[in-house]
Amino acid sequence: MEEEITEGRRTLRERQGATDGELRRSRRDILVGMTFSNLIMYFIILSTGATLCEAGEHDIEIAAQAAEALEPLAGATASVFAAGVIGVGFLAVPVTTTCSAYDVAQAVGWKHSLHAEPREAPKFYVAIGVSPCSRLD
Repeated sequence: MEEEITEGRRTLRERQGATDGELRRSRRDILVGMTFSNLIMYFIILSTGATLCEAGEHDIEIAAQAAEALEPLAGATASVFAAGVIGVGFLAVPVTTTCSAYDVAQAVGWKHSLHAEPREAPKFYVAIGVSPCSRLD
């Protein structure tokens, strides 16, 4: 929807429906992106699991423990693993927070858009702020 608004389609009537070309591009983007992300995820899990099992580590609870167990193989760069896990977590917070705010706003019929000023969609922006995903417990 945000892309539609950017392209000048501001009203609901202007944004209804998608062209066959848009649907094909969207399908291709999703299939390619999901294929690569799942392949990468699989090999990360496989290589980390094999390395940790070989090191005798079977009870990993936090990223720091995984980095410590990977140290014999990766050396000092193993700490980058923990930093990467933490960084991914920080990147996920705004995405999940905004997604949950969109879901709530759509469910109850509030105006919702990141293109809207906070004064134009105050409930939406409050939902972003109070989302359970916005807290780093």
